[in-house]
Amino acid sequence: MVADVPIVTSIKRWWRQPDSFDWISSYLRARGMVRITRTLIASITLTLALVATVLMFSPDAVEGTGGRLLAWVATGVVFGCGAMWALRWPTKRQSIAFILVINLCIAVVCQVQSDAMTGLIGCVAFAVTGGYIACFHSAGYMAYNFAVTTYLSVLQAARHGFVDDAPMVVAALLLVLLMNTGVPFGLQAVVHVLGIDLLQARHDPLTGLLNRRAFFDRIDEILHTGRFTPCYLVMLMVDLDRFKQLNDTSGHAMGDQALIAVGRVLTSIGRTGVISGRVGGEEFLVADFATVAAPPKLAQRVCDAVAALPFPITASVGSAVGRVDHLTAAGQEELIRDLYTKADEAMYQAKRAGGNQIRHA
Repeated sequence: MVADVPIVTSIKRWWRQPDSFDWISSYLRARGMVRITRTLIASITLTLALVATVLMFSPDAVEGTGGRLLAWVATGVVFGCGAMWALRWPTKRQSIAFILVINLCIAVVCQVQSDAMTGLIGCVAFAVTGGYIACFHSAGYMAYNFAVTTYLSVLQAARHGFVDDAPMVVAALLLVLLMNTGVPFGLQAVVHVLGIDLLQARHDPLTGLLNRRAFFDRIDEILHTGRFTPCYLVMLMVDLDRFKQLNDTSGHAMGDQALIAVGRVLTSIGRTGVISGRVGGEEFLVADFATVAAPPKLAQRVCDAVAALPFPITASVGSAVGRVDHLTAAGQEELIRDLYTKADEAMYQAKRAGGNQIRHA
């Protein structure tokens, strides 16, 4: 078996990078940058449509009624896509549809040009969709965008021919390919590094669980993307009993081992979709979505699992449940704060009652 050379390994890693739309959206939303990002993308999209519109007023741009009709339809669709971004932040599926539609519209406008050189230079516009994909989506869509760009630009170069001015055609072709590699791949390198740094900044370095801010950002991300069927949000506050005593008698190294073990417990006992975070020295938060507003079984599982660890600690667990599917974004944010407060109060009730038990608000 031949070992992978570094370039092959790098390509494989690039290809396997996950789609970044959700975490980028969450990152922008948490920092209040959604509106300005929407405005920027809408402006760029509408400018593309404006360029196509101005070009259509040239008497030599497109010959034939059919070609003009196709170009005008494509231009109108691009205007519509720009209007969508001006009005709201799309879902992931809508974002992918945006890529495919804009990509097709650019291809149509370039292909129907009477002057093949104009069509060739117009392929530079694919760098816009390539840059967008680099910021929000995976390598597969980048490869698709580049394949369409390469095919269409080579097609336009062949239409023009290399007899009259081969250097001009080659230079234009190289410019198109340069813009459609340099811009998207340069942006994706930045996004990839940003994603790694953000991933590290979002996690508690000791337990590997989400930190406080990332915990609430994750809930907000799920609520905004609508990827939950159950309509109730469950919030658990977990505080370790006798943890200070463990530190004092056995040392902080033993305390750290206990925290790591609790982190593993919270990661392993919850099904897919359960969110766990460390929000204080020995305090943890757990969130899940449920179909009923009853006291969650997950709380008792957490309590029992911590008690079963090979450390002289137990857990006081407070829980609170609220319905989220009928609320506005502002209402959901208020409910999350309220659930956190009530779960915290319930946890202190459990602790005052002796610990190693749960209380439900």
